Amino acid sequence: MLRFIIRRLFNIVFLLVGISLVSFLVIHLSPGSPLGGVVFNPKVSLEVKAKLTKIYGLDKPLIQQYLDWLRRIVRFDFGVSLLDGRRVIDKIKERIPLTLFINLISLFIIFLIALPLGIIGALKKGSGLDRAITVFVFVGFSFPSFWLALLLMQTLAVHWQIVPVSGLVSVDFPYYSWAGKVWDLARHLVLPIFVSTFGALAGISRYVREEMHTALSSKFIILARAKGLPQRLILLRHALRNALLPVITILGLSVPGLLGGSVIFETIFSLPGMGRLFYEGVMARDYPLIMGLLVIGAVLTLLGNLLADIGYALADPRIRYEAEEK
Repeated sequence: MLRFIIRRLFNIVFLLVGISLVSFLVIHLSPGSPLGGVVFNPKVSLEVKAKLTKIYGLDKPLIQQYLDWLRRIVRFDFGVSLLDGRRVIDKIKERIPLTLFINLISLFIIFLIALPLGIIGALKKGSGLDRAITVFVFVGFSFPSFWLALLLMQTLAVHWQIVPVSGLVSVDFPYYSWAGKVWDLARHLVLPIFVSTFGALAGISRYVREEMHTALSSKFIILARAKGLPQRLILLRHALRNALLPVITILGLSVPGLLGGSVIFETIFSLPGMGRLFYEGVMARDYPLIMGLLVIGAVLTLLGNLLADIGYALADPRIRYEAEEK
């Protein structure tokens, strides 16, 4: 198992270098300049423009800029934001806890709800309950996350005033008790977490349903029933374990989608997370900030895939043994 994990970690390093190189080239080759507001300002002299370009290293060849950036990244130095002069790593540290919290809660809820829905759908295939779950799945696939967020804001926040419209905390948050602060945070996060969960929940439950139905139709399940094993034991120990193999992979691959969705709902709900910071960096063409966020996002995505690989190997030892034999 240790060799299996070490091999995956080496692959992650090479993937990170490739992702960073492609991202760096795409960002820098796109039209425009991060100093556009200065360059096109007639009141700024040519000497100041040239000095700023040299300070930020924009006068160097593109490959040299990438190598300089790569050397800093090895030392965990993401550079300085072109927008406000703050260190990029400091800005990311402020925003990443909220994004990680929302995404981890979303993954937990997805797994907690999708698993029973999929099992029920497989056991009651063709029934009215299965059709109702199927309708729910198609609705979840059909709703764009940004439209769902705006609809919930209009209905629950504006008309019914059940939850706040946007933001992370209320204005008088510092004066609340400990329980009041927790309740206030929960009220502000309920809509973002729901939007982050809804679409992925529908997809995962469908995967569980199909894989569970395939497992229940397998010969080893028929043999287990013929031996007189209890139905609960057959479902949990035999059918569910085999049905979870593809689902583990899907959950690992859903991490990029959740992080990408953070840009949408964090911007709509005005949450101070990585997604909103990335949006602000793109609008301002803040190269160091964009690259720092892309690297952090790539690391989290690859770690999610690594956890999925480990879970896959634990659930099916054949995967681990085949990898170790290569």
